[in-house]
Amino acid sequence: MTLQDKIKGRHVGVVGIARSGMAAARLAMKHGARLFVSDHSDESKLHEEVRELKAASIPFETGGHTEALLECDYLVLSPGVPVNAAIIVAAKEKGIPLFSELEFASWFWKGKIIAITGSNGKTTTTTLLGEMCKLHGLDTFVCGNIGRPFSEIVISGTEKSIAVVEVSTFQLETIEDFKPDIAMILNLSPDHLDRHGTYEEYKRMKYRITENQIAGDSFILNADDSDSNTDDPKSSANRLRFGVNKARDLSAYTENGSIVVEQNN
Repeated sequence: MTLQDKIKGRHVGVVGIARSGMAAARLAMKHGARLFVSDHSDESKLHEEVRELKAASIPFETGGHTEALLECDYLVLSPGVPVNAAIIVAAKEKGIPLFSELEFASWFWKGKIIAITGSNGKTTTTTLLGEMCKLHGLDTFVCGNIGRPFSEIVISGTEKSIAVVEVSTFQLETIEDFKPDIAMILNLSPDHLDRHGTYEEYKRMKYRITENQIAGDSFILNADDSDSNTDDPKSSANRLRFGVNKARDLSAYTENGSIVVEQNN
C-alpha cells in the first residue's frame, strides 16, 4: 500500500488533542485525509486547539470519546491515550487499526531515524546526540517524547535529514512499520506498570523499537545493564554494545577518562 493509499481520502480519527495529536491532525489534513478529532477533556481546557479545529472546519468532539470514532478507517493515538480505554478496546474489537503518532509520522519521513528509549537518561542522551549531529553539519531534528512531536518536523525534513527521536513505551505500543536506522535501549527498570501491568510487558514494549529493523541497521544496548543487555529482543540489525570497561566485546567503552569507539564493530 502506498502512502497515498494510506492517507488520501481515508477517514482518520485522531484521539487526544495534545501537542502530538494536533501535529498528527495537521499532517493528516495536509495529505488529504478526512479527519475526526476526539479528546476526553472539556472544551474549556482546549481553547487554542478548538479554535484551530474550528478554523480548519475539522469535525471534533470534547468531553469524552463517542462511537463516532468507530466510523473511522483507523485511529492515530496520542501517547497519553491508554490502549485499554473503552473506546480503544471497542475499536480493536471492531478491527479498526490503531497507530501511535510516532508510527503515523514515520510514514512521511524521508530521512534517517535514530530512536532512543530506556527507563532513565533518554532525554539527556537524545539532546546530546542531537547536538553532536548538528555540530557535524547534519540537518538534524530532535523530537518525539522530548517535547516536539515527530509529526511536527516531518514537513521540514528531506532525504538528507536525521530525526533523533526520544521514544516511550506509550508510543511503541501501537507501531506497525516504524523502523529506526539506529535504535538504542539505554537501560531498563520497572516503570509505568500502572499502564503495562507487569515488568515483562513493559520490557516487551521497549524491545519493539528494533522489531522492524533489518540487516544494515544498528541496535545499540547497554552491556552494563542486565535487563537490556540480553538476547530477548530479537533483531535483524547489527547488535552493538557499550559499557564502562573494555572487559567484554564492546563497540564503545571508557578508558583513562576518554570514550573509545571501536570502528571495526
